[in-house]
Amino acid sequence: MSQGVVARRRYDRVDGRGHVEVAFFQPEQDGETGDFRCPFEISGLEGVESIRQQAWGVDSVQALQQAMQGARVALAPHREQLRWLSDSDLGFARYVPNGFGPELDAHFERLIEQEMVRLAPAMKRQWNQEDTLSDMEWLEQWYEAQCREEWAHHQGVNIQSLDNPGWLLKVDLRGTNLEGRMADALVQRTREPPSETNGNQGGDDWMECSIKEGCFIGAGDPRKLRAILNCFRVWARAT
Repeated sequence: MSQGVVARRRYDRVDGRGHVEVAFFQPEQDGETGDFRCPFEISGLEGVESIRQQAWGVDSVQALQQAMQGARVALAPHREQLRWLSDSDLGFARYVPNGFGPELDAHFERLIEQEMVRLAPAMKRQWNQEDTLSDMEWLEQWYEAQCREEWAHHQGVNIQSLDNPGWLLKVDLRGTNLEGRMADALVQRTREPPSETNGNQGGDDWMECSIKEGCFIGAGDPRKLRAILNCFRVWARAT
């Protein structure tokens, strides 16, 4: 694609193995039809070659809008593998149909406004400065907010390396704002770690996060520290 990139979006992969990037290229006019096409490319998806497509519109703005819709559709099957601003929301809203006349356009707008008013406040996603923090920055702020002398010294947060090798994150939930969610549970697992029971065949691509005995415990291979931190953040912020 020879056109310059006009916009990019980067997603973190839940498995901690790099990023997925969406690039939108400069729309260009077709010499025969007069319409505009906007190429876009998605790279970094697990087990998928780079996706290269183009969207069309009557002008460059509509072509770019259609390209965003094309990216939304292409990414939808991979939504659970991606995080944007630490959320599984892809960030490409579905556009409201238009072009059917002013009366129908106004009707669609009223329907949306009515639904937004009807939704409970808790259902409305509130963007705030916290969304721009990295997972480590978020953990630092969360830790600071929980710190009381006894909790910080005797319980708190522990990050350490493992012998097998790998990473371990242990967060004691007792006495924190999360102590109401301490029931034992599996939060997320991607394959099993090497162990005697599986003949040390867990491989170099594994992660497991769970709640055990009042603690969030996340462990993973040497490349999973960021994924473990993200898993704790997403779990902690879930309502």
